[in-house]
Amino acid sequence: MRCCFQAALWLILPLLLYRSPPGDLATVRAYGREYQVGTDLGPPLAFWLADIAFRAAGNHMFGVYLLAQLCSIATFRGTVSAGTRGRWRTTGSARGLAER
Repeated sequence: MRCCFQAALWLILPLLLYRSPPGDLATVRAYGREYQVGTDLGPPLAFWLADIAFRAAGNHMFGVYLLAQLCSIATFRGTVSAGTRGRWRTTGSARGLAER
C-alpha cells in the first residue's frame, strides 16, 4: 500500500510542478526518438522505452513518469519477494544475522 502511495505521489508531483522535463529527461527523449543502437550514454533500452511510453500517452510526459513509477514498483516488489524467500540470508543481511 505504501509503495503505491509513493508511486502516486511521485507521479502527480512532477506533473504539477515541472513545466519542462527535469534533469536529463530531455536528453533521454532526444536519444529515444532516434532509436540509435549505440550511444555514449549507455544501453539504449531505457531511451527506447521512454519514447514508447511518451508516444503511448499521446505525446505527454505522463507516460514517461508512469513508466518510471512502474519500474520502481517492480524493483521494490522483486526486492521484497527475494528477501522474504530467504535468498539473501547467506549474504549477511540483518534478518539473516538475527536468525542465526
